Amino acid sequence: MMAAYGCGVRAACERIARGKERDKVPLPSAGRKGRPTHTVGSPWKDESFRTLETRYERWLKREKERQKKLTVKIHFTLL
Repeated sequence: MMAAYGCGVRAACERIARGKERDKVPLPSAGRKGRPTHTVGSPWKDESFRTLETRYERWLKREKERQKKLTVKIHFTLL
């Protein structure tokens, strides 16, 4: 949503909560020339945008922690 509309977290959450037809995000599919052929609505329609914002922030924190754990350090020794 943020990438599709070039907006921040709060604006994206407000658009998701509205769930209106014009707020749908086009999804790329196997259409010709890479053009989107369909859109997806919002299962969170009528949800408070503040709730969505909080959920996103919690998810982002968990995702950053998860990715930090996946970091691999390789030590080289020259012989």
